[in-house]
Amino acid sequence: MREWTAEPLRGAKPNRTAGTIDGVLICGTSSANGRDYPVAVLKRDCAKYEGRPVNCDHSRESTVERRLGWFTNVRPGPDGRPRGTLNLLKSHPMYERVMEAAERNPALFGFSHVALCDTRPGTGGREMVEAIRSVESIDLVAQPATTKGLFEGTAVKTTLRAVIDRLRGRLVESRQRAARKLLLVAEDDAAMGGLMDSPVDEPAGDADPSEGITAAFNQACMGLVQQGLDDPAKAKEVLGKLKEMFAAHAKVNTDGTPNKDGDPETGGGDDGDDTTPESRRPASNAISEALDVCDSIGYRPDRADLDTIAAAPKERRKAVAERLKKASGAPADVPERPSSAGRGRITTEAITPPKKATEGAPPSDPKEFAAWIA
Repeated sequence: MREWTAEPLRGAKPNRTAGTIDGVLICGTSSANGRDYPVAVLKRDCAKYEGRPVNCDHSRESTVERRLGWFTNVRPGPDGRPRGTLNLLKSHPMYERVMEAAERNPALFGFSHVALCDTRPGTGGREMVEAIRSVESIDLVAQPATTKGLFEGTAVKTTLRAVIDRLRGRLVESRQRAARKLLLVAEDDAAMGGLMDSPVDEPAGDADPSEGITAAFNQACMGLVQQGLDDPAKAKEVLGKLKEMFAAHAKVNTDGTPNKDGDPETGGGDDGDDTTPESRRPASNAISEALDVCDSIGYRPDRADLDTIAAAPKERRKAVAERLKKASGAPADVPERPSSAGRGRITTEAITPPKKATEGAPPSDPKEFAAWIA
């Protein structure tokens, strides 16, 4: 989370000889982001700011050009809020500006910490911070917020689902389809839906779509890791969720080409085989049932869609298949008519002759496909 502190230089003591500014306010007790920091928490955890780097502005990456300095001698101030000595790199282009601001206009710049915190619901819809677990950086920013003496970056929070939905239109076509399918499945699969609703930061408007989605997955995964660290009893559950996250990311951020490391989701292997390892496939009876579902709605799925349908709960397979069919742009359902056997059902091979399977490629006919993967 990011919290902005306004006028951190007010009352501070710049020392041009040493290249330091002492008494700089790092974090306040009330956030424009809707969070409250009890003084007791700030006093207890203020050491987390010791030695942490200071960057110019916010960014997803800490670059050499952005690195401005670091904090030392962090301690609770008279009011309990953390203050410290800002050590500036004299050779940095921003050095003179920061020093001049400290001397002439302390309100010109503010600080925004990027930290991992434990929170609980507070009063009035706000969050109460219970612990500051770690601090990534304290960044120099230029926008004030609302609280007197406190000026906080309003980091926009969103969900992993929303990030994928917003950026998928800028992905290459194959990844657009994969992202759409993932979002459709998440609507019907409660477990996947919960993962897709993981809170993440809104990526920058000009972010590369692939990098933005990866950054969102990374943040969501780190949130799961922290859950496992905080409660070891949840470790097994967290590992399962992380596997689902990795698989979901692979579907969205790969183009379907097997990788040379044998990614179980893209099907790569050292021998060049583009099939998923048998141990990772859904059970054969689930595949068979998924084929029957697809047959009943006139849908010829590809391998990835078939695995997705088979992995869904039995009662949800038809709904998932219909959504995937719609997402794939497949033609409308073929009307049923009695077959020669009088079963009242026509199979897809009666409509389109099955294509001959080529080596390494699955047959298009559902029945041949079932035999092919057996």
